[in-house]
Amino acid sequence: MTGARIMSGGMTSGGMTPNPHRGEAGLTIAGTRCLLRPSFTALVAAEEELGPLFALVERAAAGQLRLAEMAALFWHCLAERGDVTREGVGEAVAEHGPRRLRPAASRIAWADPAGRPLDKFGMSGADRSFGLAALRLAALAARQLGWRPGEFWGATPAELAASLAPPDDTAQPLGRDDLTRLMEHENG
Repeated sequence: MTGARIMSGGMTSGGMTPNPHRGEAGLTIAGTRCLLRPSFTALVAAEEELGPLFALVERAAAGQLRLAEMAALFWHCLAERGDVTREGVGEAVAEHGPRRLRPAASRIAWADPAGRPLDKFGMSGADRSFGLAALRLAALAARQLGWRPGEFWGATPAELAASLAPPDDTAQPLGRDDLTRLMEHENG
């Protein structure tokens, strides 16, 4: 297979650009750019297949994910499958190898320390069930944020953490000079 690569930007076949702040990554499979979106639904499905997700996260952080685990995680996190097959995902993963795919796997498994949003809520640990933790978080999101079930299960852990984070009181509003400089930069 040719043309498989990871991407950090650029539009996917569905017109979406991976947003690393949401935990997203991209992968080109057989010429099709695909968005990897680690929603709660996708991560629970990955845990059902691969075993405890928190253990998977620890292996990803240590750079010890096997190719088959990466392929399964990516398959479950595909935002739109279209004509992409699971075998195609596996071929793309095998073609790249773990070293080149580690950034994408770490991003969607929030395996880097800055990207582990659930740690803030005590929802980590290799022996814990992500699915059960997600159920508790769904109830929290409903109570605190007014999220309906579909909104929660379609969200990523990074989105939930950002939504529940206290406001950043240190942020300063843009001043007139900053706004003018940004507008000049935008307009060339």
